[in-house]
Amino acid sequence: MSEKLLEIRKNLKKKRPSFHREDSHKVIKVKTKWRKPTGRHSKVRHQLKGYVKRVEPGYRSPVLIRGAHKSGLFPVIVSNISGLNSIDKDKQGIVIASGIGKRKKILLLKKSKELGLTVLNVKDIDGFVKMVNDFITARKEKKEVSKKKKESKEKEKKKKAAEKKPGLDKKLEEEKKKQEKKELDKTLSRRQK
Repeated sequence: MSEKLLEIRKNLKKKRPSFHREDSHKVIKVKTKWRKPTGRHSKVRHQLKGYVKRVEPGYRSPVLIRGAHKSGLFPVIVSNISGLNSIDKDKQGIVIASGIGKRKKILLLKKSKELGLTVLNVKDIDGFVKMVNDFITARKEKKEVSKKKKESKEKEKKKKAAEKKPGLDKKLEEEKKKQEKKELDKTLSRRQK
């Protein structure tokens, strides 16, 4: 029954025109999103030949299958493991929520595989799990490398600071000597006067 309805919906979708707003191709301000024509002389409202088709109930898919996935299952959004328990295998398929992180997504996929549920927004579960695990390990390695670089930079800074200190001491000593010399010159010049 549902396979026949899916086939009917597929054929209807082929025939269905793309509904867009009247004169949206002429005026930049007018967006393509469908709006019902209300103009007095509107050719679309009068359904004249050669103009954009109007949205009508005849273009809809059969009621029993409306909102179903192309596999024939109705999608149910799941965001935690407790949500998997209330799903009917034969009629419903899971769609993992987009706001979930990768680690939690992996847990949900493994649990759904155990329960024998179909996941509609992930094609290859094993491939996805492998890809995410590789990503996580690569990120850990990258963090460690950057941490080591940071530590080595800090060590180099400390070494440079230690090397600069004796040079600074010499400069300070030279400046002190110059100031003492100036003071002596001042005192000598006072005596001569």
